[in-house]
Amino acid sequence: MRHTVHRFIAALALLGGIVAPLAAQQPRAARALAAPNAELEEPWSGPLQLVELRDGSIVVHDSKEKRLAVADFRTQEQREVSREGSGPTEFRSVIGMWRTPGDSVQLLDLLQSRMLVLDPTGTARRTALLPGAGDPMAMMNRPMTRHLDAAGRWYGQAIAVSFEGGRMTMSDSAVLVRTDPKTMRADTLTRIPTFTAAPEFSQALIRIRVPGFPPQDAWGVYPDGRVIVVRGRNYVPEFFPVGGASRRGAALPYAQLPVTAADRRMMMDSVQRTMEEGMRQAAGMGAGAGQMPRVELLEPETWQTQRPAITGDQIRIDPRGRAWVPVLDRTPGQRYDLLDAEGRVVDAIKLPERVNLLGFGATSVYTARVDEDDLMYIRRHPLP
Repeated sequence: MRHTVHRFIAALALLGGIVAPLAAQQPRAARALAAPNAELEEPWSGPLQLVELRDGSIVVHDSKEKRLAVADFRTQEQREVSREGSGPTEFRSVIGMWRTPGDSVQLLDLLQSRMLVLDPTGTARRTALLPGAGDPMAMMNRPMTRHLDAAGRWYGQAIAVSFEGGRMTMSDSAVLVRTDPKTMRADTLTRIPTFTAAPEFSQALIRIRVPGFPPQDAWGVYPDGRVIVVRGRNYVPEFFPVGGASRRGAALPYAQLPVTAADRRMMMDSVQRTMEEGMRQAAGMGAGAGQMPRVELLEPETWQTQRPAITGDQIRIDPRGRAWVPVLDRTPGQRYDLLDAEGRVVDAIKLPERVNLLGFGATSVYTARVDEDDLMYIRRHPLP
């Protein structure tokens, strides 16, 4: 039973978990991202994470291929950084990647409860154990790091999880935490509603009730340590500085769309594929022993009638200090509202269908173009 729980937690972490109208206003018109100025010729399988190095090359992690490499757009050369394993400079899972003060790169290896550290050239140098390593329940309840600021402080969210009498229980909200790694002092900034009910476990089955289309919050971190949380219930930005009181911006307009029968089918199919892929990855990385359990999905007890404004829980901050918020749009392809420091929409970018945002460099935007075989091609664009 405990192996089954471990696999489920690993699967969720590997794939990012299960994910007031302004009638008188209209969303800002979105413009297209500029055409790419470079593309890597060799495809990837994904999901992908990347970090730009100071020489303009990128460190890329491919979850499906279990591959970590440095790629150069100019020469098209790729260099393997590390390999899957338990050695002193190896990895088994990469849940997050960040550029740190001094231009080194840290990679969170959840299954081994440690960080893999690369130097500014992308060479693997060492690993460092996380606090609580060796205690599965402590690791489940610790804040899962998602961002670092320029001072090296960690930002993550944690959900209270317990497992007693053969049943898992989860809190209905997560705490968003800022941690100083020098002192390990953790400050709780706010709470994030989770909407996901605790799954039911047996040796052969994991039963999950899909939340449908809840109004999830999204958040991100500025280099100076300010945190932006955009509340999904009414599309309101909220800011949390380092010291000082939080403040809220004005509610923002967004597209008003109903939840259709096609939306419901898409949601159920998407969660099923995501969980099956996560379980396969967890099994391949050694998350427990024995046969993998089957995943069974239950529909929400009541489906929402309206799609929420926000379509993802991660906000990326570009080098110009704009927060890219993934929001609902009326046509295919992901829309991003770009918010300034006051929470106002100052621009809007629309990506083509089957193009995903991966991150930013000093002057660039990185995306992945997905072809008809679901292979991914990494592209670099000028920063708008």
